[in-house]
Amino acid sequence: MQAQLWSRLLLQASQDQPYIRNAIFAIGALSKTHRGGGVGAYRYKTIGTGDNELALQQYHSFALRHYDKFLRGVRENITDDEAGRRMAMIACILVVCIETLQNHSQAAFFHSRAGIDLMHDWLAKRPCPASEIREGDGAQPNSPKRLPGIASPAPQIVEDELVQQFSRMEIQHLVQFDLRTPERHARLKHEGSTSIKLMPTEFTDTQEAMHFMNLIRRRTYHFMAEILVNRNRTAGRRHSLLNFGDHEVYQQDENVNFSFQRVTVPEEVQVEREMYASENRRWAQAFEPLFRSINKSGSYREKIRANLLKIISLALPIRLAGHLAASELVYDQYLPEFRQILALGESVLDHPDLFVDGSFSFDLGITYDFSIICMSCRDRTLRRRALALLNKKSWREGPFGSKTMADVATCVMEFEEKASDTEYIPEQARVKLTNVHVDVAKRSITLTLLQGTGESARQITAHRDWSDMF
Repeated sequence: MQAQLWSRLLLQASQDQPYIRNAIFAIGALSKTHRGGGVGAYRYKTIGTGDNELALQQYHSFALRHYDKFLRGVRENITDDEAGRRMAMIACILVVCIETLQNHSQAAFFHSRAGIDLMHDWLAKRPCPASEIREGDGAQPNSPKRLPGIASPAPQIVEDELVQQFSRMEIQHLVQFDLRTPERHARLKHEGSTSIKLMPTEFTDTQEAMHFMNLIRRRTYHFMAEILVNRNRTAGRRHSLLNFGDHEVYQQDENVNFSFQRVTVPEEVQVEREMYASENRRWAQAFEPLFRSINKSGSYREKIRANLLKIISLALPIRLAGHLAASELVYDQYLPEFRQILALGESVLDHPDLFVDGSFSFDLGITYDFSIICMSCRDRTLRRRALALLNKKSWREGPFGSKTMADVATCVMEFEEKASDTEYIPEQARVKLTNVHVDVAKRSITLTLLQGTGESARQITAHRDWSDMF
């Protein structure tokens, strides 16, 4: 989570509303159990002596008591006015953080979805006036930038940091699964169109570059989600990639025909895809001078931020191309990009102090975009080097754990290599992940995979034990 949100906004809110402090206490205690026993330490793994295990239980009990006080405070104090809606947004972020720390993915999803909808409804009622929109290169010194999709249209009511946090939470939704209608995706993919037109030709710092990249990602993922939802609606299939075994909304459809035929992409969709790809290329051109400058003389922290942004930008067009492709062979043309992502990832993940084993970040960082090598690159050497980095330590960013992501990719890789006697993985051996069914109670997952294409494609079901991972 961004430091500004914690160091200023949430701490100020805790001074005005005492019940917010209870949530902060709960998060602090859960963070200690998380570090104490690794990812998912709420299971009270024995990490040495009985005293250590008892300490974890005490932290967890302390957290739950304060979480309960916080929820009571929310029910008693949230009002149906501007100030109340702002506090509801703050409370939503805290609830999602607490539920995610406990690995209650289903609860975290529904709360974050409610918060995202609340934010979008608020934004829809306050379009940013054209007179207040400021271009990066054309703004007066110290004048606020009211860029739609990046800044709050009314920061005196809801601060920029809150709007931006929900924007990052929405990216998490879009890269997992999204139950919104294609009509809603069709509207949201145009968010911040004015801001994209005003994107500077050269970024001044990584913060500015990050805001524009987050906007480009949301727009691109909404475009991808709209296509996926429409395809699955036509085929009579559900469109969630990730399912939870304890809620009927996510039950896997038992009668799904996974023998997909080659898909013809309409010309208008291809044109629209090129528009979103070109936005990322414009961003990359604007970022390159800053990237080179930081790598030459920037601080270590600046280099990490710059490398992470570069990885995101390299991975986005690969995902965009693969999303519309009828064959997994499409990824072969991106071997140079996979090499770049790996090199950048090694510079980040090889640092011994970057990730503490069992650490947790509320926002996405490197795991999701770096894992594209493990899932989609069929160069055996590059793939194994990437998997080794994800398996080096156990950390978590939002819903994505390093070792759980590596385990899914390892399963895909094993099926592919088992079906191929050569170094090259042919099309009929390649595997596409179509569904992840999570059984939280049993701490296991079931993967549904499609191997091959056309009439000869076969559906594979693989069960994975995650009892040591969450």
